Amino acid sequence: MPPPTIRVEETFTQFVRTFRGGDVLSHFVSKNPSSALNADYYFPTDNVIAELKTLETDALNLEIIDRRIMASYKWLGYRLEDYTDFLFGRKYLPDDVNKRVFSAVSRPIIDCVRKANKQIISSRRLIGKADAKGLILIANSGNFGLPPMQLMNVVLKGFDRLSDREKDGIVYFTPNVYHDVGDGLPREIWVPIANERGPELQDFIDSLGKAWFDYRDTTGQSSISRKTNSDLSALFNAKVVQDWAD
Repeated sequence: MPPPTIRVEETFTQFVRTFRGGDVLSHFVSKNPSSALNADYYFPTDNVIAELKTLETDALNLEIIDRRIMASYKWLGYRLEDYTDFLFGRKYLPDDVNKRVFSAVSRPIIDCVRKANKQIISSRRLIGKADAKGLILIANSGNFGLPPMQLMNVVLKGFDRLSDREKDGIVYFTPNVYHDVGDGLPREIWVPIANERGPELQDFIDSLGKAWFDYRDTTGQSSISRKTNSDLSALFNAKVVQDWAD
């Protein structure tokens, strides 16, 4: 049986309040902010501002992706016969069609990273912490179509496009989406994708991830199986677990 689905934002907010004095950012503001462009959390002990973004829809829903493929064939000037040749397996998907479809799938995720970073920058001004470290948290809660490495590459692509002076760190994790990394055990993934602020932020990220899994265990929402490994090669062939044994 799969574990119960959690409300990611609600559960993560409850968890944040148990970790190093963290709380929602509004708790540290004396008056209601005039702008909605603010991050979710602040950890005063570590001077870290964090913004959580949740991927809740499947970018590779078969019906949606089929429409995108058909539209890409048309946009790029292919004939209907070319599309039907692909549809019935007579020809492979052309490279230019593949790139266009993948770009369409990637764009909302890249935009998500960009908006999260803007919210962190705005929040530094709001709470008067210009030197606060920023952490973007990308939670995959319902996107089953992209393999983990491919999705993380999209997240990293979005992070790399940010200004070097305005980006600090980003984490990808998968509440409600479990992966088999080759050992037959379903696992939730927590991966620090990038860190531009050195060991202090890395220690925070690692401690936050461990505490998150501890919290999941103690609240009866176990992450199924735990394994710490800095080698990401195990994720190259990881598969999303969708068929659960009773």
